[in-house]
Amino acid sequence: MSATDGNVDAKILSAIVSEEEDSDSDRELQIAFEEGLLKIDKLNYVTEKKRPIINKKAELENKVKELTKNLTWIETLDVAVNSDHIGEKVLNDDFEREIIFYKQAEKAVQIAVLRLREMNVRIFRPTDYYAEMVKSDQHMQKIRQRMAEVEESKQKLEAIRRIREEKKFAAKVQKKVMERKQNEKKILAEAVKKHRKGVKSHLDAILNNANTTRDTGVEAKRSEKGRMRGKSKKFRRLARDKKFGFGGQKKRSKKNDKNSFEEIATPGSVARKLKGHHFGGNLLKNSAKQRKKDNCFLSNIGKRVLRMSFI
Repeated sequence: MSATDGNVDAKILSAIVSEEEDSDSDRELQIAFEEGLLKIDKLNYVTEKKRPIINKKAELENKVKELTKNLTWIETLDVAVNSDHIGEKVLNDDFEREIIFYKQAEKAVQIAVLRLREMNVRIFRPTDYYAEMVKSDQHMQKIRQRMAEVEESKQKLEAIRRIREEKKFAAKVQKKVMERKQNEKKILAEAVKKHRKGVKSHLDAILNNANTTRDTGVEAKRSEKGRMRGKSKKFRRLARDKKFGFGGQKKRSKKNDKNSFEEIATPGSVARKLKGHHFGGNLLKNSAKQRKKDNCFLSNIGKRVLRMSFI
């Protein structure tokens, strides 16, 4: 018999022993379950030792007597209410137990209110009563400060957002202005290019409009000057035209006649001019003036002759 055969037999023997042990443990569990030592939900059940109930009634009563103070009922407001209706069923029902607590408190309040009214004690708060706040003033001041900081941060964010929008709007406006300028330059460049090529209808129309406007302005100025010139005609000239007329013989037309003889000296008339003439020392002066007038007359005639020759 070889060594390998011995190892195989040993393994088989150990497997048989382990199966027997498992079967024994299963049998023990079945017996424990039949006797009630095990439960379905917990196979490994460990029984705990119950704590003994401690009820030292005498010591509790003594402690109550020590804590009791001889105060009036108005200081304690303690009220006893009968609770005989509490039974075993209520102890296991949370909802019913809460209802009993509510009813008990309601009965206690009713009893206390009647006693307070008998003692003439005010029960209800006045309309202008302000209860003390749960939080302190220092805590509320911190809350106000925090709220102010939050509001300030919101305002800053709003201002930043508004500034960004304004910058975007300004950039858009500037972009539109630049585009409009570029379009105008482009149109002008195209018009100049067409004019150079011979297609000058657009520029000719502009020039014609400008010339028409200028001619209209010049004609208006000329007509205005003509009207002013007609209005500004001297009254002395009108009187002479009325007296002597325009046609006929001008020679000796201003000599003495019936009208001139009966004419009274007035400012600017011939009689007034003759009134200032004297003989003697003024003869040379008057002759010099006459010569000067003659020279001026001759020079004017020469200018007219030259002008007519050029024409």
